[in-house]
Amino acid sequence: MSAKSLRIIITVCVLSSLLSFGESNPTSWRQTALKYTSKSPPFSVPAPASPTLAPAAAPASPLLLLNGALNGNDNGPNANGNGNDNGNQNSGVGNGNINGNDNQGDGNGNINGNENEGSGNGNVNGNGNGEDANSNGQVNGNNNIGNENGNTNGNVNGPDSVGNGLNNGNSNIGDKNGNQNGNGNIGGQNGVSNGNQNTGDENGNQNGNTNDGNQNGLGNGNFNGDSKNGNLNGNGNGGDANGIDNGNANEGNNNGNNNGNINNGDGNGEGNGNNNDSDGNGNGNGNGNTGSGNGSGNGSENKQGAGGSGNNNGNGNIGDNNGSFNGVDSSLPGSGNGNGNGNIGSNNGNNNQGSGNGNGNYGDGHGNNQTGNGIGNGQGWTAFDWKVAKDALGVGAGP
Repeated sequence: MSAKSLRIIITVCVLSSLLSFGESNPTSWRQTALKYTSKSPPFSVPAPASPTLAPAAAPASPLLLLNGALNGNDNGPNANGNGNDNGNQNSGVGNGNINGNDNQGDGNGNINGNENEGSGNGNVNGNGNGEDANSNGQVNGNNNIGNENGNTNGNVNGPDSVGNGLNNGNSNIGDKNGNQNGNGNIGGQNGVSNGNQNTGDENGNQNGNTNDGNQNGLGNGNFNGDSKNGNLNGNGNGGDANGIDNGNANEGNNNGNNNGNINNGDGNGEGNGNNNDSDGNGNGNGNGNTGSGNGSGNGSENKQGAGGSGNNNGNGNIGDNNGSFNGVDSSLPGSGNGNGNGNIGSNNGNNNQGSGNGNGNYGDGHGNNQTGNGIGNGQGWTAFDWKVAKDALGVGAGP
């Protein structure tokens, strides 16, 4: 048998195995492309305190046998520098595969899945990006001792979108960190720097996807000693800079999840669920707002025994700076929840250790700085005000 015939047989066997992987694994990059181009975000608002993560795009057998396979293929005629420097110097297996394919722009899917001791890192990054969409899906899944980090980042972003899905899932001791970030965006610089340097598992996943705006879903789920922090932030936004800096540096679990999603304004859902020694803080903040600066700075710096604080604040507002800085540095569990939601106005439901304050107001400055519960709700309405709001929002009878 000639050497050429042998190469063809080997190539067919490998591709058959990879195609089998793509059909059997629900997070293969082809199915991920369909998922994200549908513009149906993989989350709901408000979020549960303990989100159920979609499985990371870790390679299944037989791809586990390979490093650096299927990179830099089928890119457009003027697309340069895609799929380079992937799958090198690993002691584990299944790293740095399926990066930088089917792009119409330059510099996608580079430097993924290198120097890992663990397996299944840095796969399916920087594929299927549109015309002049450059530098997506780079520097993911490197230098990990753990497994299944830095997969499925920076795929299927629209024309002219630059810098999505960068620097995710690197230098982790734990598993399943920094996956599914920066996919399906029209804007740029979404899903960047998530899920890095964690000793725990399942941190910094599903951030910065399906945004029309820029710089959403940045800096979530890093430096955690425990698990399930900084997930599902900064998705589906029309505005900029939503879902940033959530779920970092926690020694507890389930902090800083599902913040800053589906906003038409800017700077919502920032800085929630950080530096906690307890569980379940800073979740479900700053979602669904037409305005800016809502649902930020909640549920941080809570000690052991003071968990379940700073959740579900600053959602569904038409206005600015509602539902922020609640349940911070709390001494009691369950502090500062459900403040500053559903307001037509600004500066409601802030700086509370109590819960259920500053909601449903027509106007500004209600339900702030409270240690009690249920204060400053439903204020400022007249019959005329409600008719205007009802016509604008298409909702039922008023309070």
